[in-house]
Amino acid sequence: MAMSKMALSGKSFKPFPCARYATGVTFQQANRPAGTHSEAITYYSGKHHLYGYKVEVSVLPTGLALNCSPHAKGSVSDTTIFRENDAFHLNALKKRPDEMHLEDDGPFTVEYPRDWDVLTEKGYQGLRSDFRAIHPKRQTRLNPLPLWRWDEGAYDLFFRVCLALTNAHVRLRPLRAEEGDDYQRYDARLFEIGFSIKAREKERRANY
Repeated sequence: MAMSKMALSGKSFKPFPCARYATGVTFQQANRPAGTHSEAITYYSGKHHLYGYKVEVSVLPTGLALNCSPHAKGSVSDTTIFRENDAFHLNALKKRPDEMHLEDDGPFTVEYPRDWDVLTEKGYQGLRSDFRAIHPKRQTRLNPLPLWRWDEGAYDLFFRVCLALTNAHVRLRPLRAEEGDDYQRYDARLFEIGFSIKAREKERRANY
């Protein structure tokens, strides 16, 4: 959807109408993969304290997914995934010739007069040197598992199918605030699982 159409239909991001889309990483938990510790640890997310995959998804204000990156290992930073998907971002954020006249008084318009903004989370610090990115500022403060490896070749296909189904659902039934609440509960559950696993491992080590 073009920026002009989103503006006229009132579908822009309310705080930042200059933002073309929002980008975030979704984490999918999985069991510890087969292999040595040095191989398996690359799938470990320090944020969630779980093994798994990360996929970056960019979403329009309407709730439709605009792009889905190939999966990355759980230890890869959100910023790295974004930069490795720069071909999409640089093209998608570029203002079209018929959009140059649209009002744009958003953040960093002086530094990037020919680009739209992208909304990101606080885990994307450092993008602003190459992209017109808006993100919250960081706050500063003074038993063996199953040995098997996932079918990574099929993972991207499955994820894209899920995304296509989500887009179809959004077209028929626009997103509501409840969907955001559901995701927050899902994310909190992942953290709870991760901390629970760490606590059990710590208890086992203490008993030896």
